[in-house]
Amino acid sequence: MTTFKCSNCNSTEFQDDLTIRERICKKCGMASSMPEEVGEGRKSRFRLGTKTNTKDSLGRTIGGKQQTIQKKRKYVESTDQNTIKINLTLKKLEEKILSYSGHEEFHPVSERALTILKKSKKRKSLATKETVAKTCAAFYAACREINISKEIRQIAKSQNVNEKRVRMIYRFMLREFPELEPKIDDPKLKLQKMITGMSVKPDEQLKVQIKAGKMIEKFLKLPESSGRNPSGVAACAIYLCVKGLTQNEASECSGVSLSTIANNVKIMRKVLKINSC
Repeated sequence: MTTFKCSNCNSTEFQDDLTIRERICKKCGMASSMPEEVGEGRKSRFRLGTKTNTKDSLGRTIGGKQQTIQKKRKYVESTDQNTIKINLTLKKLEEKILSYSGHEEFHPVSERALTILKKSKKRKSLATKETVAKTCAAFYAACREINISKEIRQIAKSQNVNEKRVRMIYRFMLREFPELEPKIDDPKLKLQKMITGMSVKPDEQLKVQIKAGKMIEKFLKLPESSGRNPSGVAACAIYLCVKGLTQNEASECSGVSLSTIANNVKIMRKVLKINSC
């Protein structure tokens, strides 16, 4: 290690100023630039402490009861923020999906979703999942249990969440919670909303709904109906009952692809032995 010598008086006594990075001779007061290797390993007292607050303002490590208190405080703050976020998300879903606004108490769907989320919190199964995404998945599971016909795509879009993410968490919920008993989505519950969205005359809407409902009942009894999208089945039944309706309009109103609509129409015509109603 090379010793420092003042260029003016050859003294070896000096004092370092880290703020301006200068070395000052104690004998004559001559200032010179500090070498680069000096001060690299040193840290300022004001920069000590990490994000988890393991050190205090003086740089001393926190231990014992004080550390446990800080950990508990941080956990309580995070859980409170999560519960607030969950409640706000459920209220938004009630307004946008169920049209249930202006009420202080929760809708039965939201209450059921809260119970699902509380169970997941106790089991710590959804701890790493996003709060909004798992709230949307629990809301969809509650809708399926209470037999309210809502689509997971519609729920995810209302909260600007990735649909695939919500579907993945919902499937994870079904595996982790065997007590969940989602009912089969009935295509007949989707008829009224689709008919009002399509170009069907108001006088004929009730007749079309009755004809399409009977057609769906016959189709669901056959083995060819297994694995079919309920929205696609309802849209195909309406298409077969209404003259002048295009498959493109049926796919846009139901949110199902045009190829799926065309495939379902071929199968329903073949199985039910009909050409048009």
